[in-house]
Amino acid sequence: MPCPLQSLKKRAGERIHEKARMSRKKHIIGRALGLALSDPNLIRPYLRLVCRKNFMVPFERRFKNGYAALPARIQIHPTRRCNLKCEMCIQHRHSPEYTHSLSWYRPENELPLEAWIRFLDQACKFRPWINISGGEPMLYAGLIELIHAADQRALPIEINTNGTLLTRHADQLVQNGVALVSVSIDGPEDVHDMIRGQAGLFSRSMEGIAALFEAREITGGPAPIIQIACTVSKDNAKALKEMVPLAIRHHADVIVFQHTDFNTRENIKKHNLILSAEKARAYGLDIVQPSVPEGEYYQSRIGHGDVFLIRDALSRAKAQADGKIDVFMSPNIRLDELESYYFDVDYPGSHSCVGLWTTLRVMPDGTALPCLHARTGNIKGQDISDIWNGRIMRNLRRLVAKRLFPGCARCCHRRF
Repeated sequence: MPCPLQSLKKRAGERIHEKARMSRKKHIIGRALGLALSDPNLIRPYLRLVCRKNFMVPFERRFKNGYAALPARIQIHPTRRCNLKCEMCIQHRHSPEYTHSLSWYRPENELPLEAWIRFLDQACKFRPWINISGGEPMLYAGLIELIHAADQRALPIEINTNGTLLTRHADQLVQNGVALVSVSIDGPEDVHDMIRGQAGLFSRSMEGIAALFEAREITGGPAPIIQIACTVSKDNAKALKEMVPLAIRHHADVIVFQHTDFNTRENIKKHNLILSAEKARAYGLDIVQPSVPEGEYYQSRIGHGDVFLIRDALSRAKAQADGKIDVFMSPNIRLDELESYYFDVDYPGSHSCVGLWTTLRVMPDGTALPCLHARTGNIKGQDISDIWNGRIMRNLRRLVAKRLFPGCARCCHRRF
């Protein structure tokens, strides 16, 4: 006997195509509002996150001596496994021996679903926004059950994925009220497949987006918002001008152009001296050495000619959107700062971090790892509040409040 959702799909074909032809401008403007009205549980966590980033973090950084209100956002990495080897990914990818000291990369250390659910039981008391990332999170066997558990606890969920396994999970993501699905697409088919290292990946990801769009249209609800995340690199600089039209054709609601989190070998060497084992102990930190290992940072290959192409593509993106899709840049640097961003890692931009005061990042083995291999606890044996305002986390905040480390040069949590 066919399931109810399959029957609905069969009857809804014509309605889906009709909705796809509707005015995208009205559709986009109303989607976020519709999302909030359909699920009021989203409003408080979202407003809390915005308020903390823009108002409370500067106050806490200056006056709270390392303490912070409970996290407004929790990033869960149920696995660090991935089915791709993307050229610009900073996940450790160069050596099969990397797992000897980085326990969260070892699949046998991944937490069972029950441990994550106990963690969510703690989190639901203060209602953070939940981001599920990886690796590729859809490789985690208990992913849908984890999302369902978060939904049952009225925790808003967003998920980052490369999209290659999205088709099999699209229906369940819609049914479980996921607020946003961000799919990584780095260019048209030939460019995307070259960057991601396998032929056919673009088609699989686009099939996943189509399945998600179809499942959403059948329910008639606003969720999830479908986002395409395009990472800017030398390999797609010439193709960036094609991304907004591509995203519109494939029913995305949002496209975000992400500048890479990169560094230089010289800067990383300086960083690892500053956070050597001896100095880390003196600072009161627990850092897996080296703080930034070779193979776990990206060295940008962008040249001055590429910056011209990037600036041109980003400057025309808003006009291409024409109200049919929302366009964002991350970080949201000015176009006249692109040369400084890519060619001067010491560029004197803002030295303020928001991540340590807003986001708790938990790795597959339960390690709380905010950044730079600084371990601040483990959810297997500690309460969230004990980790979040524990001695090590406070020490790290106090240091970063004074000045960022060289390894922070292009971190996505840094304010530019």
